[in-house]
Parts: sequence; structure tokens; C-alpha cells
Amino acid sequence: MIKRSWHSCPLGQCWVVTALAIATATSGCEKLSIPGIHITSNKQQTEVPLQIISKNEHAEREALEAEIRDLVQKAEYEQLENRADAYRSGKARLTNSNLKLRVFYSAFLDFPVDSDDEHWTQFIQCIENWVGKKPESVTARIALAQAYRRYAWKARGGGWATTVTPERYRLMQQRLAVAWRALNEAKRLPQKCPAWYGAALSLGLGTEMPRKDYDNLFAEAVTNVADYDAIYDYTAYYLLPRWYGRPGEWESFARTMMQRNDIPDAKEIFAKIVLYLNSMGFFDSEFSSSHQSSALLKESFLALQKHYPHSLEINSVFCLASVKMYDYRQIREQLKLIGGRFDPSCWQSPEKFQEVVRFAASNDAALERGYKDFLMRHP
Repeated sequence: MIKRSWHSCPLGQCWVVTALAIATATSGCEKLSIPGIHITSNKQQTEVPLQIISKNEHAEREALEAEIRDLVQKAEYEQLENRADAYRSGKARLTNSNLKLRVFYSAFLDFPVDSDDEHWTQFIQCIENWVGKKPESVTARIALAQAYRRYAWKARGGGWATTVTPERYRLMQQRLAVAWRALNEAKRLPQKCPAWYGAALSLGLGTEMPRKDYDNLFAEAVTNVADYDAIYDYTAYYLLPRWYGRPGEWESFARTMMQRNDIPDAKEIFAKIVLYLNSMGFFDSEFSSSHQSSALLKESFLALQKHYPHSLEINSVFCLASVKMYDYRQIREQLKLIGGRFDPSCWQSPEKFQEVVRFAASNDAALERGYKDFLMRHP
């Protein structure tokens, strides 16, 4: 049921004392695991009627992306330029806090990666035609870079590094080089766009940019476009241990960023990073659940929720993160806000949602004992 563009396992029996596993809304087979308790709530009494929300914020993003790709393929370059200019100047956001400018460029990252080469080359040709018609357009060149970045990962494939053949790796690097060339050309143009830094930081991962160079690029990004959220999301992803970071380094980065005074809405950064990592399927496996990180993540989500009170996606992921933190009181608060609205882009299945409902309805004394045990395991 989950479908993510930015890119489950069965639950154990409810009566198992050793562990209660609650599956999360990720693209992989991940679980949010918390110390087990004796669930005393009755299944029939605690389950809530669900309202399936198919027209959710994820669908809103996809619709906007599809609209942008359609304009490209119809060669509506003026409309594309006007739209990007409006998003840059107005800094409009969706109800889940996503900048519309970021979604604009995601349209090129989210071109179906499994499309055949003929469709890819046709799509890229449309963007190159745009560049040719609008040689002074920073927007067109960033769009081209994003498309080539996606096309490069298509060449690589989604397997582990050991499964990537030399030919696939060579083709990937060749396409990433084209993306860098487009970004370098864009940077020399009089017109500037904050998305340039997001595109450059994301390219840094695939091109194996040295850590010192990446850190310098990120520092430049914060100096010039501190309110462009993607720079924090991409850097946190870069800092995952599977890439170039040490265990826990992305959390340390998120905690540091949210406490800076020179970044607009800095308190929200940790939560926004978690929304991004959760959509990629990495939050559960990478979050330490330490007391320090949990406290600041909760503070960050509360700040984000205050700013965007009508986002079902934020409420749902906050609820899932609270499961990871064993914050049963916050789980209950988020379930009240969710009110039975099931967002299939956030939850793995209705059954997993109801599992969380039953957990939250359990005996307070048992939950408190489990929470104290959890704190001992995650100092």
C-alpha cells in the first residue's frame, strides 16, 4: 500500500512479552521495535473505524510533479519559468511543509526510473530543448541536472555496490558528469536559485565527493539559502553510516542544526529530516532512540506541528516516531489528531495502524514499566 517517490513484515503475537514490533510506513521491510508489554486492551473495543485518505499530501506532491513533467513534454517553457519564479519568490509550501520549489524539481527526479531508455532520452531531450530555448534559465539547467542524476542511478541499479558492474558504474559516472556540467553552467548565470545547492549536495553523494569538499559546500549553502530545507535532508542522508557518516552522526547533525540561531525555523529541522528519511525507508534502522535525540526530536515535531497543524502526514509520522521512542503519551495525542484518518502513504497497512491503536490503549501501569525499561536500554 505504501508508495513513496522520494524514496513489511508480519507482527508477532500481541501477547509476546519479549518484543512488540510495530511495522512502519517505509519502502522496505523495516519495523519499529519497542520492549514488549502485556497488551490488556480488547481488540474489538479498541480498534477505530478507518477513513482511507487517498487524496493525501503524497498524492498532492505527485499531482504537482506530473503537472510539471507534462508542461515540459508540451514545451510550455514560459509556464515553467513563471511557475518556478513564483515558487522562488513566494516560498509557497504544501500543507506538510514541503516547499513547492523543491517539489517542482522533484518532478525531474521522480521520472519513473524503470522507464526504458527510449522514454528517458525523449524526456531528457525535452529538457535540453528547454535549455536551448531559454539559455539564460537557471531553472532549465537545474532541471536537466536533476534528470541526469536520476538517469545515472537507473544505470547503477538499486543493488549493493558489490553488484554494480564496471560498465554500469562507468555509465553512472558519465551521466553524473553531465549533471555536474549543467549545474556548473547554472551557477555562472546571473539568475540564482536556492535549489542549486540541493541539487549539488545530492550529486555529491553519487560522485563520491570528499568529505571536506562536501562540508564546505554545505556551509556555503547555509550561508546563502538557509531556508531551503533540502540542504539539511540531503546532508543528513549523506551522513548515514551506509554512506559517509559514523553511527549517530546524522542525529548529531540534526540536533546541532535545530539549535542554531541563524537558520529560519531551525527547531523544525530534525522533524523534517525524519519525514525525509522515513519516506526513504531509513528512519527506523538508523535512529538510535537515545534519550537526547528523542527529547529533541519530540521538540522538533511539536514545533513543526504548530506551524503546520493540518498535516495528516506530519501527525502520522510523528506518531510512528513516537512508537520508536516508546512515548506512549505522545502516541495517544497523535492518534487523537489523526482521528481514524488512515494515510496509506505513511502507514504500511490498516492492520499495523490498528496495532498501534491497541498498544496505546493498553494499561498505563504496563506501559510505564515498559517505558522505564526502554530508557534503561536507550540512555
